[in-house]
Amino acid sequence: MRNFVPLILLLLIFHSSKPNAQLIKTDTLTVFTYGQEQGLSQLNALSLGFDDLGYLWIGTENGLNRFNAYTMKTYMAAENPGALIDDHIRGLYFAHDTLWLATDSHSLVAYLPKENKFINFLDQLDFSLHPYTRYTNLLCPV
Repeated sequence: MRNFVPLILLLLIFHSSKPNAQLIKTDTLTVFTYGQEQGLSQLNALSLGFDDLGYLWIGTENGLNRFNAYTMKTYMAAENPGALIDDHIRGLYFAHDTLWLATDSHSLVAYLPKENKFINFLDQLDFSLHPYTRYTNLLCPV
């Protein structure tokens, strides 16, 4: 009988206390999936970044995407002046009202959102002297 007293006391303690896990309120996490059906140009997102206005920029192998939490705007390569010259975006970085893009074959490109204009630097870079600059993969502040 003496061995049962501690066991009975433990059972009474655990039985009288209510489980706290049921009383704790939890937040609900909702996950949304965005893909090509929602306007993303391609599923292979190579780079992500936010600008000062809160837009999410997504660089893919098939275009640059801007997401405002509701809709997706896609920028594709075109021959027009001021258009994106290469739509294979490997890296991006936003600084001082400019979105800097590292592209697959045309090196560095700058996008000025206020002017809705892309600037490429092909005429200012000497690829024969520095051939590795043609294939930019990463952008980071120095």
